[in-house]
Amino acid sequence: MANTPNIHPACDCVAHQTDYQDWPRENAEIRIASCMRICPYCAKRHSNASRLRKHLRQRKYRERNIFIASERPGAVGVGYVALPQRGALATSRNSGCFGNDLKYYGPILSTETVQAEPQEDPSSILREIQGNFGPEFGVLMKCHLSYWNRMSDQNQDLWLKSTSSVPRLLDGSHCWRGRAPLARELFMDTIKEISTENSMTQKSPESRFRANFQGEVDEAFDPYLVLSQLIDPDPNKPAFLTGLRLPSVDHFGFRSPCDISTVIEPFYETNNQVNLTPKYSFVDLHTGDYGADGLSTVIGDCRKIWLLYPPTDNNLTAMKSIDGQRGKLLRLAHQLEGGVLVETTSSNAIFLPAGCVHATFTLQGGYLVTKDFTTEKSLNAISSFIVYGLDENLPTEAREICFDCFIAFIISTTTSSLT
Repeated sequence: MANTPNIHPACDCVAHQTDYQDWPRENAEIRIASCMRICPYCAKRHSNASRLRKHLRQRKYRERNIFIASERPGAVGVGYVALPQRGALATSRNSGCFGNDLKYYGPILSTETVQAEPQEDPSSILREIQGNFGPEFGVLMKCHLSYWNRMSDQNQDLWLKSTSSVPRLLDGSHCWRGRAPLARELFMDTIKEISTENSMTQKSPESRFRANFQGEVDEAFDPYLVLSQLIDPDPNKPAFLTGLRLPSVDHFGFRSPCDISTVIEPFYETNNQVNLTPKYSFVDLHTGDYGADGLSTVIGDCRKIWLLYPPTDNNLTAMKSIDGQRGKLLRLAHQLEGGVLVETTSSNAIFLPAGCVHATFTLQGGYLVTKDFTTEKSLNAISSFIVYGLDENLPTEAREICFDCFIAFIISTTTSSLT
């Protein structure tokens, strides 16, 4: 990992100059601070740190086992974490990304995936949903739904015209710097987080986790009861936690996998969160906190079914018509267009394009790890999220973050076209 004379200081900060004296040329995860503008390897200058991160995510750097740590607003530290040289571990982590194993996820939907959906009619999955979540969900049997990788040309066109891409399944093991955290590690983190939350009152609303009981946020609900439902799920009174900030996620390096870069190039990666979802957890239709692109993967034995819809004018109009109300999926199922089904397990990660309207059913309990990011193709979808007023029912702080992300996206996109 020794430096060579070809390394270029990425910023002018006096305090950071010694960091560049032993800067790695390969086998490292690099943390790009907000002061950095110059590529240490090719000396190209960029307008901001986000553009530099995007530059360093090119394949030529990935092939040297160079990865970029997720962006954190206000980050000032410069540094890196050494990674194993490309051997058994690295080859296993990157199989399917480089060389002869490359799987191309081009702009046209491919049926070659890391974990393809079953090829039979989706009615069996829909019956499983009905059996676990109630007969009212039998309405889905009468809707035009297909597996995500078997959608019609017409539905594919709805996705590609309204957002950055179609949804995709990726290899979940590629989302971690080394290995994924174990369910028991997240469980211990959760206990610590709950005890810390109960003893602290200074956290901002956006950094606090939320307990959801019978489909609604309930601040009075005991979060430890959610932990108990992992062992003894309650179909009549399901509860789950969202917005957990668990240190194991950062420790094991949750990030966008290289596979996704053949479709879109993510930048401004932020908002790592964890949801604890026992069996019978149902999350009704929503578009995420900020309408951004998203990446999610489950840990352990967790199994989820996702219903995804593109952010077309028809679908966003329908969502706005009952914004802030309950029972969205049951009330809108026959109005929404372009719907697809996705099943995820711990072997998968799911990419949700910007503005994607979605609902989830948990058929086997566990943890869901998520992050937000954006792409140069996401402007229309994020703009539509705001234009249709779907940010209006967000908490004040979340709405401010949504607007800040939108402005940052416009600036990044504008500067990209000039560089």
